[in-house]
Parts: sequence; C-alpha cells; structure tokens
Amino acid sequence: MSEVISQPAVTAGELVARAAAMRPLLREQQEDAEKRGTYSPEVHELFTRAGFYSILVPRRYGGLELDLTTYYRVMIEVSRGDPGTGWCLTLGSSHSLVAGSFFAEEAQAELFADGTFCAPHTGVGPGIRLREVEEGYRASGRLEYGSGIPYSNWVLAMGLIDRGADQPPEMINFAVPRDRVTVLPNWGGDRTLGMRASGSNGFVLDEVFLPARHVVAGTWHEGWDPAVPTPGATLHGNPMYLGRAHATYHTSIASVQVGAAKAALDEFEEQMLSRRTVVPSPLFRYEDPAAQRIHGQAAAMVDSAEAVIHAVCDRYHEHAERWAATGEPFDMPKAIALYAMAQQAGALAAEAVEIMYRGAGTSASVPASRLARYFRDTAMYRGHQSSQRESYWSRMSLVRLGLADGLFSPPRKPSEKETAS
Repeated sequence: MSEVISQPAVTAGELVARAAAMRPLLREQQEDAEKRGTYSPEVHELFTRAGFYSILVPRRYGGLELDLTTYYRVMIEVSRGDPGTGWCLTLGSSHSLVAGSFFAEEAQAELFADGTFCAPHTGVGPGIRLREVEEGYRASGRLEYGSGIPYSNWVLAMGLIDRGADQPPEMINFAVPRDRVTVLPNWGGDRTLGMRASGSNGFVLDEVFLPARHVVAGTWHEGWDPAVPTPGATLHGNPMYLGRAHATYHTSIASVQVGAAKAALDEFEEQMLSRRTVVPSPLFRYEDPAAQRIHGQAAAMVDSAEAVIHAVCDRYHEHAERWAATGEPFDMPKAIALYAMAQQAGALAAEAVEIMYRGAGTSASVPASRLARYFRDTAMYRGHQSSQRESYWSRMSLVRLGLADGLFSPPRKPSEKETAS
C-alpha cells in the first residue's frame, strides 16, 4: 500500500485560491505542456499537495470528500491557467466519484489506498475484451483515448465479457492499476489540432488479470435501478456517491471549456487595453464600440456558462439529498436534464471563445498567440462526441416522455393510458 497523503481540512475558497495562484505558472508552461502532451511533474506535485486529486475521494480513505460545486470551481480555475492541463486533471481526478460510487468496499480500499485518485475512464469502441478465468478475468485490447492517464494511479475502462457464441457479450466497467497497462506515445505536439496537453494517450492491455472485485456490471450510465443505492452511497453515508454518471460526465469537459473561455476573456481584455484598431481610425480597442460589444457579449456568455455549471452541481446534490431524505428516485430523466444543461454550458463557452477569436483580428492566429491556443482547444471540444447536442436532443425527448430508459436504450411506444392522459 502506498503512503496515504493525509489532506488537512480545507475550505472551498482555499482550494479555489490555490488553483488561481497557479495560473501564472500554468500559462508560462503552456507551450512545453503541449509539446510533452501533458503538464509537468512539477505541476503534478503541486496538484497533489494542493489536494486536487483528493477533492472527491471519500473521507474514510484520506480524501476531502467535498461537494461537486467546489470540485468544478477548482477545475475551472486550473483550466483558466491552461485548458489542456485542466482537461488532463479533470478527466483523471473526476472519476473519484464513480469509483467511490460503484465499487464495493474491498475494491475501494485498494483504489483509494494513498488518499488520492486519478484515472481515465474510456468507453468500449472496439475496445477491451475479457474472458473469465479462476477468481476473475483476463483482459486484452486497446483503447485510443485515456485522458488523464499520464499521472494516473489507476485506469478505469469499459469492456466486453465474451459469454460464448450463443450469448451476446456483457458490457462491464473495470479498474486496473496504471502500471499494468502500456501507455501509447500518441499524444502531444502536432498530433492534434488542440488539447495537446490533455494527456489523452491511448493504452493497451495484454492478458492482464482482473480480480472479480475490480469488475462492475453495467455501463454506469444507464440500466441501473433508481430506487437501489449504489455501494458507495451506503458505504460512505453520502448520497453524492449515487454516481449518476449522466449528470456529471459532460460537466467535466464543459467545466474545462468554461475555464478556456475565461482564459480567452483574460487575453481579450488585455488586448482591449493595450492594442489599437486599424480602421477606421487608430483607436485603443477599449474606445471602439465594435470591440466593446464583442467584449460585453463574450463576458456575459462566459459568466452565464459558469453559472450553469454551478446550477448542475447544485441540482445534483439536491436530487441526491432528496433521495436520501425521502426516497424520491434520482432517476434517468433528472440525470439526463443535468447532462443537457452541461452541454448548453459548454456550447455557450465555446461560442464565446470563437467570438473573441474572430474579434481579435489576424494577429490572434499566429502560433505564439494564447488566444489561438484557446481557439484550437475549443475546436477539439466542439468535435468531441458528447458535445454534439443535436444528436442527443431527440433521445432526451424520449427519456423525458418516459418512452426510453436512457440515451442508448431502445425506445418504446406509449401505452393507451399514456396517450389518453
């Protein structure tokens, strides 16, 4: 067992202040982080000592067990320093929530053994195949994206258990120690347009043994019974660990986008005060009505996107606490609604970055421009599968109407009673 990093009591304000204080260093290291494909060991050590890998780790294992609002406020501030770094940190440390929700006590004691947690969680794709062996499974396969893996201590992933030719494969989630996987050198530099520092390397498993306690049935996203508590909600006595993944997963990448938009706004405001227009006359940009409108619109959009992220977190806790107090299910329609809100926040923040990038003029497009970096990072978010709002809206409609159990489950026809009402 690793040495437990005991985290002293800390307030939300102190954590956010620690993240904000790192902003100059994160911006200074942006270019190096992009070339490396992730943030530096120095920054990793700062994150560890600041408690950022412990915010959502259960208190019984040495974590801080704080609320989602505090967690995402910190991630927004880190992303304001560097969006790629924020993506890597957020998509590693945020999975403390699902690990603390879905695994049973014995496995959680191993996952959180040193009081910190960082693990990518990635989907099936062609993915990982498991075959059953004595006391567990053997897993082999490759997954292309594992954001957060450079400094992870575990890897979470979805896989398929082969049940034989006469049965469909069973979809599961599993945990494997980071040192049991081979991380591919396929991230950083010019390999992608943006998010070059996000540590989204692929990885390979080759006949890795997984004890049964490290495998959890289902997808985490849907198919669960909303009336039944997760192992973590019972173990920790904290309804936050109901682990409603649909409600929080897009919040993670949307919060990074809000941080990127705040970073772009910082840059745009600096240019407003220091640069001049070219036409129709050489005014300072803060004197130019067109620049003023762009700045005011972007600032309002960024503030609104951040407020939506906070509202998602608040509603998650309200739903979870109401379940604990009254038994009212924190069901799929509630989770889907929060997912949709996070998508709206991400889109609003991304649009704000794009407006500022266009309004800054061609000087923003040079390689050394920070605004260009934030625009490239925004473009990567725009292309992410889960940010494609239009492809989700029809399914969200069916879930709200009670005609589908989730985004991926088959729809059904309404009953005569439902149509009559």
